Amino acid sequence: MRNSASIWFVVGLAAVFGLFCSANVAMSQGDDDYATISRLATAKERREFFVRLSPERKSALWRKHYQTALMKHPDLTSDQKAVVNLAIVMASPDLFTGKLPDVAGPGSIFDTALKNAFKDAPALRVEIFGQPAPPLAKSERDADSKPK
Repeated sequence: MRNSASIWFVVGLAAVFGLFCSANVAMSQGDDDYATISRLATAKERREFFVRLSPERKSALWRKHYQTALMKHPDLTSDQKAVVNLAIVMASPDLFTGKLPDVAGPGSIFDTALKNAFKDAPALRVEIFGQPAPPLAKSERDADSKPK
């Protein structure tokens, strides 16, 4: 009977440890993807890497990027920090499923806040948020929104 209790204790401990490790892997995947994409030399390579990611991994990667920007630039104004923090919230996996409207497009509340907060720091805006890109063709947009 004592051996049985010991076995169940070990099995239970292993299960809890396994859940903990798998949660850490999921949480750190964005860090791994961020490191990987940072090493890629061209925009084409980065785009090819990014489109293969699941919505969850895309979200984790962008959130890591924005959190890194906050740490790298402690001198951001409060308005700039607020816009970066808003981007962190907006970069949820749902944003990358293609099922939500464009919440950051031209004329959106986010676009207006971004332009106002970074009007005196356009290079910093581009560093953190990238260059505005032309809209994707419908076939590319559909391919980008399919879960991987």
